[in-house]
Amino acid sequence: MGRLHVRLISDKKYNIIFIEVFNLSSEEVIQINLKSVTNPPERIIPVLNSIKNSQRIELIKDDNTYYIIATRGLMRTGGYMVNISDVQIVRSGGKTILEVDVIYKNPEPGSIVTQVFTNPYDIKSFTFNGEISEIRSKISKLFK
Repeated sequence: MGRLHVRLISDKKYNIIFIEVFNLSSEEVIQINLKSVTNPPERIIPVLNSIKNSQRIELIKDDNTYYIIATRGLMRTGGYMVNISDVQIVRSGGKTILEVDVIYKNPEPGSIVTQVFTNPYDIKSFTFNGEISEIRSKISKLFK
């Protein structure tokens, strides 16, 4: 028997809600080169504005360029950050799955932060010649 891969999906309280087991030999993993997006195209701005008050990950396709938007929601102070750290595409079982790793960084306890409402977000882009059928995300929280 070949190597097996187990994927656990949890809810916001870290309860496991789904377990997927599959054979790695039947899976193709495509590494993606991410590019930071500092000036998003005009069609990205309305999507960002519509989701910036919640914690979300959205994918927008524009020809062969995909844009990933990760938002943190409304924060009551500065010092919060979002970083789309890694992305890969997995082809398995007839699906093309985008796996996105996102890091949320909180300000250190007791640190001096700007007292203003913020909406932290990150936008990255990549090119891919194909359709993505599903998005899966892994969120890590850093409290440094």
